[in-house]
Amino acid sequence: MKLIHTLLALLLTLSVAAQSTKHPGIPDSRVQMRINDVQLADADNISNCHQDGMRSYILRDKTWGDKAIVRIKEVSSLNGDLTLWRLRTVGFSGSIRLEVTNPLSNQRLLQSFEDECFVSFDGTEVAIDLRGDEQFDEADSAMRLLARHILFHTPDLRINTLGSKLAVASYRHAPQQATDNKCIHQLSTADREVLRAKEVLENTFGIQDERQEGRYTLCPTLPVHWDSAFVHTPAIDYRYRRYGDEAVYEVTQRFSRPQKIVIRQASDRSHYRDVEGTSATHQFIRVKLPVPLTTVRVDSCWPEGLGSERWHAYPVVLGKFVPKNINKLFNANVSDVAGADDSAFRSLIAKGEVVVDSIPFRTPSEGENIICTSLSDLYPDSVTVDLAVTASQAWLLMSGTAIPSDHSAAVGDIVATYKDGTKDTLPLTTPDRWHPDARIGQVVRMPLNIEKKLESLTIRAHSKRAVVGLMAVTLQ
Repeated sequence: MKLIHTLLALLLTLSVAAQSTKHPGIPDSRVQMRINDVQLADADNISNCHQDGMRSYILRDKTWGDKAIVRIKEVSSLNGDLTLWRLRTVGFSGSIRLEVTNPLSNQRLLQSFEDECFVSFDGTEVAIDLRGDEQFDEADSAMRLLARHILFHTPDLRINTLGSKLAVASYRHAPQQATDNKCIHQLSTADREVLRAKEVLENTFGIQDERQEGRYTLCPTLPVHWDSAFVHTPAIDYRYRRYGDEAVYEVTQRFSRPQKIVIRQASDRSHYRDVEGTSATHQFIRVKLPVPLTTVRVDSCWPEGLGSERWHAYPVVLGKFVPKNINKLFNANVSDVAGADDSAFRSLIAKGEVVVDSIPFRTPSEGENIICTSLSDLYPDSVTVDLAVTASQAWLLMSGTAIPSDHSAAVGDIVATYKDGTKDTLPLTTPDRWHPDARIGQVVRMPLNIEKKLESLTIRAHSKRAVVGLMAVTLQ
């Protein structure tokens, strides 16, 4: 009898897992929520973002009304044994009905609320609390502090959220070593996001476990177009600034025994040179930048095996960038789509342009700033940008959402139509060309036939539960 119960529990777990792949994490594969009879994982439009070690969601569904929005923020305890969700609603008429179900235990809770309520899950039971703000705020503050143990600040907005994920994973791997970098370098995980973060830390920033005979060697391979960058870890951090053909590293170390800091630079494909600093806690090291090779390629920040055209692996191509004005086609604000504050992105705009990955894009500093497409009723299925030019490639600044479980699936595509009627199509597959989380400012490169005149680019969505958005187009 015990074996039968075990098998039934296993089958139920697999069934729940299969159901949760529609949009895992809304709110949890072990907990299901419904608002006004709509399963949240099945809402018409779902966007999400990750910041400070926590995930937030924005949900819309036509049955709730045109102006109705559900905002969910998820936070877990530092050891991961308790998960909390804060639900906030706007635009609903009348009272809101919340149903929370734990399929593994057949637990089912019903609650009516107006603007805000809280749900918790301890791994066994779920609970609903209309006044759970104190517990939620305490967990939120603790997670924010933990997330700041590892920080990335770079010109690439996609990289900057990865530090907090690495901080949380390292703490849960070895809480007793949270103030040391050793647990970071020893971390072994199957989480792809955490692996990417570790790759950025060790290979891009060059912070590795390289303490030998009182020397600590930094081996950065920062992209050639980064003028500045900052990385912070429990044991060491540095700020990088480039001035022409020189760069300055401002280094702060917190090792138990001070180390002589060394910057190791690759001068070509097979040689390197070391620039020695001192063992001071805080110091500045000035280095002469090596002359780039004629065929420069920006090193990828991601591990091998993530697709044939990996993010950030674009060649540095000589040629004139021509940013195009597509403002009249905008139909949304990117902060509403991506579920993240776009004020940091807008602060980078100067004279109507922003530079992302060394490419200039036209974008407004106020008002709507994205063309959204989706198979839901919220946006059109496709939008065409008329161009009538000749170019070798198009650089597309994009944002939107996707379903994390749809690995290698195309959330949409870009169609280039030439004057002679022929077309080129670029599928936006995850994660090769489309990140599964919402992002502000994701650069997608589309090669074009320079021997033909380009008439237009069309953005097409393939799912009603994903949004494909175009923020800017620059031709080259």
